[in-house]
Amino acid sequence: MLNQTSTNAFTRSGTGAPTNPEFLRVPAPGQAEPLSGLRRNVVYDLLRSGKVRSVLIRKPGAVRGVRLIETASLLGYLRQLADEQNDDGGNKTLRAEIAKEADHA
Repeated sequence: MLNQTSTNAFTRSGTGAPTNPEFLRVPAPGQAEPLSGLRRNVVYDLLRSGKVRSVLIRKPGAVRGVRLIETASLLGYLRQLADEQNDDGGNKTLRAEIAKEADHA
């Protein structure tokens, strides 16, 4: 579990050791990525669309490997979304979407 500190660094719970990973592992099925809270299927949708960058590590000839998400591209994409949705023109749309979500809750 990662916790954000006041210095904008991340620490692993219980260790106090600061860590600011350059790459994050794609979450296991049914799990969420701990930094953003995004589920595995959303992460793969972002990767397929090219909105977020990743790297695949696997041995030559291997079918399976480990896919790592580039943290900077993930956070950059989320910041871009926040900017788009919170500018003056997007506030009406955002408020309407939030109201719709509240009605369905």
